[in-house]
Amino acid sequence: ERIAILDFDAHHGNGTQEIFYDDNSIFYISFHQYPHYPGSGYYDEIGRGKGEGFNLNFPFIPYTRDPDYLTAMIDIIIPIMERFDPGLILVSAGYDSHFSDSLSSLGLVEESYYKIMYIISYLSYKHCQGRTGILLEGGYEYNSTAKSVLETIRGCFNKGDFPDINNSIDLENKLEIDESFKIQKVKNMEILNSIREIFKV
Repeated sequence: ERIAILDFDAHHGNGTQEIFYDDNSIFYISFHQYPHYPGSGYYDEIGRGKGEGFNLNFPFIPYTRDPDYLTAMIDIIIPIMERFDPGLILVSAGYDSHFSDSLSSLGLVEESYYKIMYIISYLSYKHCQGRTGILLEGGYEYNSTAKSVLETIRGCFNKGDFPDINNSIDLENKLEIDESFKIQKVKNMEILNSIREIFKV
């Protein structure tokens, strides 16, 4: 079986990356603040040996908000998952990327996690009959973490929408993503363009 791991904790999952860095049956994807502890997770860390091309990092700059996350997921992760075709999706769900959390400087809000999980659920519906596991990770501002967890759970219960989604435009319409709202940070745009070139999407 092929397994995809999506990690949206504010800190790079250096341990998970290292464990599977040589493995082409595990596709590890991390969204995180960069530079930030532990200092790893740049976009050119793409795997090693058999695992080359199966490790994907989105090292977002401070104050990144959800348009950049959603653009990365729709424009890059969805086509990559079409090729990889996972049988199971695991989610490392960290909520320290919320704007109110003191351990990072990212800019997500509660609804951001709903939209992220909606896209993950869509991928799970398409590729692995809904098989998804969610593992709770960081989140140090308890009020925002609790609300964000609820939004993540809410994002899991939309499979009735998915038969009507045939392309990225349909998905953007479901999530009410306006083109003018996409990609707010110039540095992140440069990073995403480099990732597109590396992964040929």
